[in-house]
Amino acid sequence: MNQGMRHLARTLLTSAFGVALILAATRSLPAQAPTPQATFAQSVADLQKTPTDTALREKIIKLALEMKPAPAVPEEAKAVMASGTALFTAAKSPDDFRKAAWEFLKVTRVAPWLAEGYYNLASAQEKAGFPSEAAESLRLYLLAAPKAPDAKAVSAHRHWLQQQLLANPRKTPTNDAKAVTAHLSALQQEGLMLFLADLQKTPSDDALREKIIRLACGMTPPPAIPEEARRHYVMATTLFRAAKKVEDFGGSIDEFKGALLIAPWWPEANQNLGLALEAAQRYDEAIAALKLYLAANPGEKDARAVQDEIYKIEAQKQLATRSKAEEAESAAKKAAEEARAAAEARSRDEWILGRWTRTGKGSCPRFDMYNDFGADTVEFTKSGDIIEAYWCPPNSSAADRRKPIGLRVLVSDKGLEWQRSHWDQFEQVLHPGQWVPFSPNVSPDRRRITYSYPGYWVEDRKQDRTYDYVLTKD
Repeated sequence: MNQGMRHLARTLLTSAFGVALILAATRSLPAQAPTPQATFAQSVADLQKTPTDTALREKIIKLALEMKPAPAVPEEAKAVMASGTALFTAAKSPDDFRKAAWEFLKVTRVAPWLAEGYYNLASAQEKAGFPSEAAESLRLYLLAAPKAPDAKAVSAHRHWLQQQLLANPRKTPTNDAKAVTAHLSALQQEGLMLFLADLQKTPSDDALREKIIRLACGMTPPPAIPEEARRHYVMATTLFRAAKKVEDFGGSIDEFKGALLIAPWWPEANQNLGLALEAAQRYDEAIAALKLYLAANPGEKDARAVQDEIYKIEAQKQLATRSKAEEAESAAKKAAEEARAAAEARSRDEWILGRWTRTGKGSCPRFDMYNDFGADTVEFTKSGDIIEAYWCPPNSSAADRRKPIGLRVLVSDKGLEWQRSHWDQFEQVLHPGQWVPFSPNVSPDRRRITYSYPGYWVEDRKQDRTYDYVLTKD
C-alpha cells in the first residue's frame, strides 16, 4: 500500500471512530427531565383526584418551598379563604365552626401549599371539637411554613393537643358517639361539596355522578334538595306533560339536567330524565339516566320496574337502529336511481350540445324560386331544461353569436321535444310565443339533423315559403 493510500485509510478510520463516539455520547444523554413547575402543576392536578393522599400533599408543599418565585395563590382559594374567615368570625357554636372548617378545607385542596389555609383549618377544627384533626392540620402548617415567626408557639400548641388526647382519651370528641357521627357527617358533606364542584366542570361524567349518589345514600340525614333544583324539576315535569312530538321533549330534558346538576343524587329526577330521553328517542342517554336511578338503591319493586324499562329501551334502540339502516339503504338506492337517471338524461341530450354546420335552402313555388343559403355554423347550448340553437358564424362577435335561429329542444322525462319558431322575413325577427312542435329527422348515429319549416314572403307576408335545413355535427 503506498503512502497516499495509507493516509486515506487512517483518515477514514479516524472519521468512523469519531462518528461512533458522537453516537455513543448522544445515546448516553439522559432524557430531558420535567421542570419543577411542570412537576408541581401535575402533582396539584393529581391531588384533586385523591385529596386524602397525605404523601402527595407533603410532596406539593416541599416542591412549593423550593420554587423561585413561589407559586401564586389561585383566585378561587382567596375567595374561599375570605368566606371561611367570615364564617369563623361569626361562629358561636361547634356547628358554626364546622362550617368554617369546610371552607378552609377547600382552600387546602385548591392551594395545598398555602400555610395559612392549614393554620385557619386547624383553628376551626379545634373550635368544632376535633383536636386530632387540628393537630394534623398544624403539622402541615409547620411543614409549609418552617420559618414562620410563630413556628415554636404553633409546635408547642400542637404538642399540647396531642397530650390532651393521650391524657383524656374518653373525653375526646372522637370517642363520643355523637361527635363521631357529627364528624363523619361533616366529612361526608365536605366530600359532597367537593364532588359537586368537580361536576360543574365535567357535567357529563356519569362515573362522578354515581360516586355522588352513593355518597348521598350513606349520609344521615340525606342531603336536602336545593330550591333551585326543585324549580328546574317542576318546570321539567310541566314541559314533559305538554310535549306531544319527539322534538318537543328537548326543553324538558334540559330542565331535568339543570336540576340534576344541582342535586345529582335526586332519584326521581334521574328516573324522569330517563323517561324524557326515551320519549325523545335518545336511547343511550335514557339508559344511562335510569342506571343512575338504580345506583340510589331504590326499593326492590321500583328497581325491578326500572330495570325492565331499561330492557324495553334496549329493544327500542335495536328497532331504531334497524329502521335507520333500512332508511339509509333506501336512501342509497334512491340516490343511485337518481344518479342513473341523471346520467341517462345527460346521454340523451348531451349529443346535441356543441357546434354544428348548417346548410339550407329556400323555395317559393308561387314564383318558382329556389335559393341555396350556403353553409354557416350554429351552436346548441343548454340552460336548465331548454337547449337552444344560436347562430355562430366564424370570426363573429360575441353579440352575433347569441342570435337564436328559431330552433330549440325541451328536455323532459318523456324525452326530447323539438320546437321551432316562425321567422318573419319582413321584420327579420323571430316571433316569440309562436313555438310549435315538430319532428326532425335525426340520423341513427346522431350526427345529422334535417328539418324544414314554413316562412313568410317579404311583400305580402303570406306563408308560402319553405326553408329546408341540414345540421351536421362538427
